[in-house]
Amino acid sequence: MKKNFSAVISFVLILSISITFSGCVTSPDFEKTAEPVPQTFTVKAMPIFVLPQADKKNGIKAVFFDNSNADILSVTVVFADEDHPSVFKDFIYDIYRRFKYKRTEDVETFEYHYIKQSDIKNGLPAEVVFPTTYSKNQTFFTKDVKHYSETINFSFFTLRGNRPLIFINTWNHLFSENNNNRNLKLQVIDKYPVFRGSRAGVEALYRSR
Repeated sequence: MKKNFSAVISFVLILSISITFSGCVTSPDFEKTAEPVPQTFTVKAMPIFVLPQADKKNGIKAVFFDNSNADILSVTVVFADEDHPSVFKDFIYDIYRRFKYKRTEDVETFEYHYIKQSDIKNGLPAEVVFPTTYSKNQTFFTKDVKHYSETINFSFFTLRGNRPLIFINTWNHLFSENNNNRNLKLQVIDKYPVFRGSRAGVEALYRSR
């Protein structure tokens, strides 16, 4: 009985903290706070994202591009949220992210690497680099997800026109050139709000509120 009572008290305390803190955490209005992409800025290989319909509610809120590095285009994707398959773990994880990152949105980054800078506008990348954001062979309902790093030659991606399909294979939005969820219905996202900014710039938008 005492153990059950302690568990209930702990849950109530955690819930109270979560509710109190969630009222202090709001999402930035990217249309007002983020830097718009110049009309002259174009990307021939604009990614097309494919994710399981089971994660539809956590879809893409915005994509940020940063070409401040000569032959690298950084792509930062902001998802509405990320939900752990375990309801209790997801509840705790949301609280953790509110305190640590000042957000519950999920932010993930990968990079296009080009042979020369002019290819960013006129050509295709030579390879795509996933720094700790590669899913490898993990599937959407994998609970204990591991973050892998990988560099993939651009020729391995399926293209629609010049646009590569980037598959989002896990609940915490790790990427791949392959679809690991062939038993799940998928959603294709080829249109999304686009802004200019680095990963650090996106995180700064959340901290500045």
